Amino acid sequence: MVELEVDGASLSFPDGWEASKYDEWPFFRNTLSKVLDTAGKALHGCDIVALDGEHLWLIEAKDYAYQEAKVPKDLVAVVSEKVMDTLAGLHAGTRDEHTERETCRKAVRARKLYVALRIDLPGAQPHARRGRQAAAQQTMANYRQEFRKSLRRVVNGKVHVITGREDPPTVPWTARWSEQGRNAHRQT
Repeated sequence: MVELEVDGASLSFPDGWEASKYDEWPFFRNTLSKVLDTAGKALHGCDIVALDGEHLWLIEAKDYAYQEAKVPKDLVAVVSEKVMDTLAGLHAGTRDEHTERETCRKAVRARKLYVALRIDLPGAQPHARRGRQAAAQQTMANYRQEFRKSLRRVVNGKVHVITGREDPPTVPWTARWSEQGRNAHRQT
């Protein structure tokens, strides 16, 4: 079983999966993040690249449940751009010799692409008032709809927007707050 800590969460992937923190790969940090677009902006990457046979999952984790957190108005655009940059980086990674080259090759050969945004929002907690929970659920539904529209020509699997407070049956891994994540929220 592969377990990864991302943005205060601990994600556990089933046996047989390959999962790693893409934005921590030396190839990403030393090569891809140095590539600038015409506006001078560097490539970004999704938090996790996970492979389950011929299924590629690009996973982004965001935690906005703490007091000072501000959800960006353009969250869907930001995460969609990370998805596209990650796909470009995986393709570029098939060419040069580096430690993640084989993972890049498997990712490029994957038959299905899934994208998941695991997001903690204020009010999504099980102990929150029903009105706050309903507002958080509506926000997530809106994100899901916007992501599907934004990525419809790229994703041939599904786009998931899930709360970090539960393990929905729509994704094949489990998630829980890491001790670091719990401590960060206790301090606010």
